[in-house]
Amino acid sequence: MFETYNAIGILPIVANGNTGPNPGTALTPGNYSVALGVGATYSQDQIAGFSSRGPAPTRRPWTDPSTWHRDDWNPIKPDLSAPGESARSALPGNRYDSWSGTSVATPHLAGAVAILCQRNPLLTPAILYNLLLDHTVRPSLGEPYPNADFGWGRLDVSLVLAATPDPDRPWLVITELAIDDPFPFGNSNHLLVPGELGQMTLALRNIGGRAAYDANVRVASRDKFMRIDNPATQLGDLEPGEKADNAAAPFSIMIHDLTPQGHTSERSRTGTSKLSARTLSIDSAVSGKWYSILMFRCTMSFC
Repeated sequence: MFETYNAIGILPIVANGNTGPNPGTALTPGNYSVALGVGATYSQDQIAGFSSRGPAPTRRPWTDPSTWHRDDWNPIKPDLSAPGESARSALPGNRYDSWSGTSVATPHLAGAVAILCQRNPLLTPAILYNLLLDHTVRPSLGEPYPNADFGWGRLDVSLVLAATPDPDRPWLVITELAIDDPFPFGNSNHLLVPGELGQMTLALRNIGGRAAYDANVRVASRDKFMRIDNPATQLGDLEPGEKADNAAAPFSIMIHDLTPQGHTSERSRTGTSKLSARTLSIDSAVSGKWYSILMFRCTMSFC
């Protein structure tokens, strides 16, 4: 059901549960990877004792990366926290009282999403999820982040609103990224092993309110064990809401046959589009993140 919600453009926002503080107490459906699970904080910006803790279960479907909204989820819960202890709450009969619970914290996130969608109706569930997690307050007592208490931090609506794409100009974001090792140059096990030639495809979406012209993406390797043979691709013009990808001409990634076991390689990607005579970088929209490729040295039977 939650996958259907995401498919039709709805981000499920669900209380994480009130069974803390022990680890692994996050409840379904708040611990689903396709939902934004919400923990509760109190006025001193600490996590409430009752707030359920992660991690999420380490079995399928939670361990299936195709259900994750970001590469580094793996499987952290809650995703985000918000005030949820002794919060002044409205009751029937024109009354008020102080209530506590992750279900009290959850409406803060739902209201924030409504504000973001009012600013930019083109935001997808994955983009909303990452905007919220990337622009949050991280109380010092919860470091390091992300963690199984706060998730990625405590909601700050002003921070995430300031980072929300402006609907009056083009704004490009990477919405999909996949790496594969198809035949005849790989063994099609979706892992990059030494000596293989892999492929990387990605998709850009214009979530701004104006057209982006001559959109292009360039990928660069900073690793001596990885070579990218065709580092640039042109994706053309993107109207608001339109998406384009390089599936017809994937980036080629050559993995050196002397790559050490367990090696992690970093690659950067940048993108630009033209608005009149100006160049618009997409780095700000994707937070300048790095993606990781895990290298494995093993026989085909174990890969």
